[in-house]
Amino acid sequence: MAGKMVIHEPEIRSQLDWPNATVLGLDPSMTSTGWSITQFYPGAPPVVVAHGWIGTEPTGVGQNMRDNLMRMNLLYDLAKPIVQAAVAHGVSYAAIELPTPHGHGSSSQSGSMACVAMGIAVDQVSIPTAYVHPTHSKKVVTGNGKAQKAEVKEFVCRWVNRPDWGVRQDITDSVSAALTTGLDIIEDRFDYPDILESLQ
Repeated sequence: MAGKMVIHEPEIRSQLDWPNATVLGLDPSMTSTGWSITQFYPGAPPVVVAHGWIGTEPTGVGQNMRDNLMRMNLLYDLAKPIVQAAVAHGVSYAAIELPTPHGHGSSSQSGSMACVAMGIAVDQVSIPTAYVHPTHSKKVVTGNGKAQKAEVKEFVCRWVNRPDWGVRQDITDSVSAALTTGLDIIEDRFDYPDILESLQ
């Protein structure tokens, strides 16, 4: 097993300026699941306060149902303490990116099972969970539901004011899911289409 956790101190804010929402984003994969914690403040850009990834050895992934079940159980075991720690630190919502819909065969199966593993881990802590369709996420974050991964990453970095953020794609994908959910939650307080237009 390999993985990494990075914790960032958010910029200093007034004690009265609590976030409108704090969202755990998850981009599930049998081999490398990205995760992030994003806070949403009134009238300010979202802040990623923690991120990392959960890695498992790729050998055997997608070979057969038994291999995938073993990987799914391992992924759940690795994700559970991260989810529990996130909730202990104030996360009140979860956003899980669904598998790309045009996947085929074993890769589609393993992606779906990774998503199930994340869903079970989050369900254990009883927080509201959104399952985010990739097209919807791309539309919210970039304005284009057919955006390529590189474009999504570029816009995520703009949203969180980190233009040169050199993190893994699965981490920025998890932030994309969190952005989509967080902005949906506070839509009545955050005119994000106008913000998106300013990022173009």
